[in-house]
Amino acid sequence: ESDSSELVDTSLVNADVSGVAVDERTKRIHRRIQRHLYHLQQRWSGLNTALLEYQAQLDVVYQHA
Repeated sequence: ESDSSELVDTSLVNADVSGVAVDERTKRIHRRIQRHLYHLQQRWSGLNTALLEYQAQLDVVYQHA
């Protein structure tokens, strides 16, 4: 049988004990969010570029039709 104390996330316990651990955890979370935002921005930029190229191709087709 498992004890409920085993289910406690030790990183959360350590974060509560020391202000330094809280700062480090906050920095890690911030870096992770920044990384995700960077990749989302890159993907959005790529999709936007592809959409503009497709729109330009459609404009050419409609002009020749």
